[in-house]
This record gives sequence, structure tokens and C-alpha cells, in this order.
Amino acid sequence: MPFIDGEQLLDVVNGILEADEKAVNGELMSNAERRRNLKGQSHTFTPERDPNYVPPAVNKGRASPKSAGKKRSTKKGTSKRSRSSVR
Repeated sequence: MPFIDGEQLLDVVNGILEADEKAVNGELMSNAERRRNLKGQSHTFTPERDPNYVPPAVNKGRASPKSAGKKRSTKKGTSKRSRSSVR
């Protein structure tokens, strides 16, 4: 994370680990906390793919066939018909 000072974080974590090693009766960390600090096995999960799935076509900035011949009004509130034809 860019807003965390890495050196300061490592200093604090190392201080906690060192204090826990020196602690005798008043343990600083529980056994569960120590287990969480151990390196574990990495897992990668990949979803199953549907063999019948066909991704939709991607329109790369071109007008769709439905709107290719149509002109759009540039002013809000104006219709395609002139005002004189509206009754």
C-alpha cells in the first residue's frame, strides 16, 4: 500500500516478534497468532469455463447497425420534426 511506510511497519512488526520471543509468562501473542505468522502453502483457484460460452462481440467505436443511418439532435428538448408541423 503506497500510504504505509514500509520501513516503519517492519520495525514495529520485528519489535513485536522480538518481545514475544523474550516473554515468559505474559505471552505477547497467542499460539493462534503465531501460527498465522508462519508461511503457508499458496493456492490458486481458477473457475471452470463453460465450453458453450461465446463472448459478446466488441464494438470498437463504430456505430452499431441499428443507429448507423440515424442523426441525433444536438440540442436538448428539440424534436426531429420542425415546430410548425406540431399541432
